[in-house]
Amino acid sequence: VRDVLVGCGLDEVITYSLMSLDDERRLGLEVDPDRYISVRNPLSAERATLRQTLLPSLLHTTRENLRFADHVAIFEVGAVYIPVEGQLLPEEPQRLAIVITGPREARSWVSGQDRSLMGFYELKGIAEGLLKGLHLAGTFEPGQHPALHPGRSAQLRIGDAVIGVLGELHPRVRERFDLPAQPVCALELDLDLLLAAETANAGAEMAP
Repeated sequence: VRDVLVGCGLDEVITYSLMSLDDERRLGLEVDPDRYISVRNPLSAERATLRQTLLPSLLHTTRENLRFADHVAIFEVGAVYIPVEGQLLPEEPQRLAIVITGPREARSWVSGQDRSLMGFYELKGIAEGLLKGLHLAGTFEPGQHPALHPGRSAQLRIGDAVIGVLGELHPRVRERFDLPAQPVCALELDLDLLLAAETANAGAEMAP
């Protein structure tokens, strides 16, 4: 997965697993503090709770990178932490998240660059490239997510399983993360489901 995404022109980032509940509220998610795992004595409010989505961390990273560059195309592979009633330890499913924004080509000395802004279809192309790299077939269907713009978002299905969502951030969410007034597109997939589909497909190809 990492090799395919780097081949698509993305850079990998690694962010903190601890975050603030306010970050998930900024996405428009309904947040119940009792359904999260929190540190008893956090060093700061920004590092108080174990995350349940990778998107806020990538959006913060995008904002910081836009201070120095106008083209950002990043991804992260990492765990989220879901409490399970009756268990001491949480489940730690793996997620894949991507954020892209800015011109299609980063500024350089090369002439004739494409400086038009990336949008939904560039992100969809990256998702299609990932599926192709893993030899998988998927379908894009209308989908909704509180953080995404209605009509500019979709869900990705492989077989019977919906494995994630992608689309352009809603303007309100973009403003909450202090991002510029331009399309900011994000994707988050259940990596465990994606890799299970890849493993099943590889097994089917090898079967006599």
